[in-house]
Amino acid sequence: MKSIKINSGLPGFASIICIIGILILVLNCSQEIQVQVPKLINPPLPGLEPKYNEFMVDAALGGEFSLPSGTVISIPPGALVDEMGKVVSGKANLKYREMHDAASIFLSGIPMTYEKSGMKNHFTTAGMFDMKAMKDGKELFIDPDKKINVKMASFEPGNDFNFWWLDEKNQSWEFIDRKDAEINPRKEEMKKEIEKIRPALEFPLDDKYFALNYNSILDVFYKDDWEKIRNNKQKFTINKKAKAYGLTWTNIYSGADINFQGNWHRASLIVWKKLSEARIPKWLFNDKNYNSSSFTRIKGNIYKVEIEDEKGRKFTMKAEAIMPLKALFAFSPEHWKDKYEEAMARVYEEEKRLRMEADVFRTFQVSAFGVYNYDKFYKEENRIEVLANFNYDKKSDAELGGDNVIWCIPEDNKTVIKYPKTDWDKVTLLPGNKARFLTVLQGGSIAVFSAEKYTKINFDSLKSFTKPNYKFSMISSSTKILSEDDLKKVLGI
Repeated sequence: MKSIKINSGLPGFASIICIIGILILVLNCSQEIQVQVPKLINPPLPGLEPKYNEFMVDAALGGEFSLPSGTVISIPPGALVDEMGKVVSGKANLKYREMHDAASIFLSGIPMTYEKSGMKNHFTTAGMFDMKAMKDGKELFIDPDKKINVKMASFEPGNDFNFWWLDEKNQSWEFIDRKDAEINPRKEEMKKEIEKIRPALEFPLDDKYFALNYNSILDVFYKDDWEKIRNNKQKFTINKKAKAYGLTWTNIYSGADINFQGNWHRASLIVWKKLSEARIPKWLFNDKNYNSSSFTRIKGNIYKVEIEDEKGRKFTMKAEAIMPLKALFAFSPEHWKDKYEEAMARVYEEEKRLRMEADVFRTFQVSAFGVYNYDKFYKEENRIEVLANFNYDKKSDAELGGDNVIWCIPEDNKTVIKYPKTDWDKVTLLPGNKARFLTVLQGGSIAVFSAEKYTKINFDSLKSFTKPNYKFSMISSSTKILSEDDLKKVLGI
């Protein structure tokens, strides 16, 4: 190395310059090499991630916040701190979102893989949430001495789900604990209310509903006027009217009386609904056969009906008394249809609300913001591991968006299995499942191997090979994915 002598004319100057040079050299050599850690959460279609619900919270007072799903978030007073651990005051922005199915998980980019000791498992979720807080554009944290309570709505019942936290720094899922779910009493009450408004019978009546015999129908129509009954028995006027209600009839005769809604009625003057699976035999429709019958009450309006004809043939069924024939014929078929459709419209609306209501609640107190998941390991019994080859109808591999990543969404619609190209030699297939595979193409569209195609895979043939190959024909969708609904429509979810 060539030495450069600097004579400043000042005592000790050279020594000072030397020391400065050494310090610079040491500092340069001691600088840490910054390694770029890949992001753990990578939305495959940026901009379509599930949106956050945002709430303004008074940091000093805390508060309780509810979502339409029924989720409740409770923040104690003074629970929010800055990066230095100092309790913040004033308004803070709480951001919270939930993912409950494969489509929302896929769009979030949150991984569903758990790896430990060289073993890889996939999660299936009972609900996932992501929560954070900001103030003046800066990230907030939870005071170590306090916790935020999250009572999350879950649409997956069962007590075999564990609670996990996604450690983004160490890029792994960390087990937290397990707690039993709490049944949502409100949903059970809603189910009961829906059954109250559901019509007692469908209209027009289907083949489960019947009258005992045609003579009884004539009796009701002509109000026991025997002359009219005799004159019109062979005509088809009443026959057509009865069939306009969808009503059928057998040739069962009975003089028995039954108690219906507190009043006694002749069994033959009631509309019945067959509850037994067994079909009514043809000989019970033959008006030339004489038969006898008995009705034994089981409970409520449900009866055991026993019939025997003159040839000794027997048939037993369980049937429910629905209404008197007189009540059915009191209104026209058009009236029943209008009333039925009106009632069913209310039922459909209530069932829509019911679907939005959680089956259970899963409650936990968290001490850090981030992504949490109620999960269990996805069962892959009878799995067949294949060396996969993915072919595309219109797009070449080079045109694929991303890094040739394939995702699998199994039938349960509660998990997403990610296969980077390095894992295409161990793609898992499950016989009897209805999974689909997809990948993202340039421009925001996707290519899909459909669930219908999946069911046509010859699994028996694959089982005969030690390491089978399988070629997946990926079909490009003409639909650009602009929303979660678009994704579900293309995937047939």
